[in-house]
Amino acid sequence: MIAISLLDTDILRLEEKAADAVMAGVDYIHLDFGDMDVLPATLVPNLCDSLRSSGVTCPIEVRLPRNVTVNAIAHICQSGADWIFIEPEMKELNSALQVIDRACKKGFVISDDTDISDYIGFLHKIDHLMVRLDNPLDGSDELTNTLINDVAEMRKLVVGFNEDIQFSISGNISTEVVKPLFRAGIAKFVIGRHMLDTEDYYSLIADIRKQTKSA
Repeated sequence: MIAISLLDTDILRLEEKAADAVMAGVDYIHLDFGDMDVLPATLVPNLCDSLRSSGVTCPIEVRLPRNVTVNAIAHICQSGADWIFIEPEMKELNSALQVIDRACKKGFVISDDTDISDYIGFLHKIDHLMVRLDNPLDGSDELTNTLINDVAEMRKLVVGFNEDIQFSISGNISTEVVKPLFRAGIAKFVIGRHMLDTEDYYSLIADIRKQTKSA
């Protein structure tokens, strides 16, 4: 599966870029607000509504910042989003998960160096685990091999508590690392700024799918 991080494209042409990505075969639209210190109450609902009104029918997933409130999450869940990703370190985590569960699928966003064993008690409550990379990977360094091994080990631990959970990866990766990450258990790739320096989404998405099919 492939998601496009829409806010990493041309911010003034989001609807156009979303339409291009959907036409090229992307599976999800990813809206990443995780690094915002203050999330305006109407920003996410208005953007989701705008995308739906423009004809976007594929699932929309939203990554929220750690300091988001439960009330804000409830409002976002009614705005057209299909998936909500939160950080497990957020306050009122149980309440947030309960609110999301009423309307959307839910997942955690973690860093690649997070000790997932700290959150074992919550793994049965989520549908997805998104690994967020802080450093770019191009498939040519030791860091890439370390990440692949870490993802494989993390997946072994997680499926012991929730065998249906899916894994995705978000951050600056190149197509060269798609195949080994897919083999390690990554089911979805969020295309970010590192890959979106092209207008040819068709070729980009086709290349990623080729890598997963040949894994």
